[in-house]
Amino acid sequence: MILFHADDYGINTAQAKRILACHSHGSLNSVSLLVTSPEAAKCVPLLPEDIRCRLHLNFREGPCMSNPAGIPMLVDDKGCFRLSFGEMFLRSFFGGKRFKAQLKTEIRCQILRMQELTGADTPLRVDSHGHYHMIPAVWDALFKTCEELQVEIREIRIPAEPFGPILKDPRLLIKAPVSGFIKNLVMHLLYARDRIAGSQPKDFDFKKNVPVFFGMIFTTRMTRVPVKRLLPSFRRLAAAQGRDLELMFHPGGLSADEPLWDERFREFHTSPNRYREARTLCSMSSAPARHTK
Repeated sequence: MILFHADDYGINTAQAKRILACHSHGSLNSVSLLVTSPEAAKCVPLLPEDIRCRLHLNFREGPCMSNPAGIPMLVDDKGCFRLSFGEMFLRSFFGGKRFKAQLKTEIRCQILRMQELTGADTPLRVDSHGHYHMIPAVWDALFKTCEELQVEIREIRIPAEPFGPILKDPRLLIKAPVSGFIKNLVMHLLYARDRIAGSQPKDFDFKKNVPVFFGMIFTTRMTRVPVKRLLPSFRRLAAAQGRDLELMFHPGGLSADEPLWDERFREFHTSPNRYREARTLCSMSSAPARHTK
């Protein structure tokens, strides 16, 4: 199975419809839902039956889901998330039990909200805004919370992209952003820790529940040239490992005059690259058949 996936679904209904245009006119067959969005409940009914929906766990921006008074280490005085990826990583080691308890509190609320919006019988699939779930404390809190709720994670994103395909393409290698390589290396290191010492069940199947990932080195730059050149190599790699393949896109661009829940991230959400990635998804209408939930 190939997942042509869009992150950040559900900021508002206009953004949701822009993302879904990549389904009706292209290859999109999977989205990540920001359940913390005030308009998430309006965006879920717009989803076609043949689009898979993941929980886009959010500790990065906008309002929290739980009572802000109960998670002061995660949010500001307005109840909005305030920790960067690096700050969250450091808190993993120095935040203590109180910090981990607050993570579980918020994760629990987001999982329950996901079930409320998509149905309690819908398989739980998870990734996160800014890949925060790879941070050790967040990873452990996620699996411990699922254990307490008696919920099984059926699919989880591991954004540790294989280096092989791009290293074999010198022309793309030269154009690839250095920051993408650094971020990808960090994800590989975190994955090694999480897989070896994480709180996932001992029988958690990383082959079955983790698709091969394509989209870290060219994050927000998944345009036609890198996708067209690298997709065949990633498809062969996933097939050889007997795993699904996920391509991550960010096609849901906001216009400059649209309201946004957290102004710190306006440049990220209005980036022209989002429209370029949307055009890439829409140009791939000959992709394999879409898949049901």
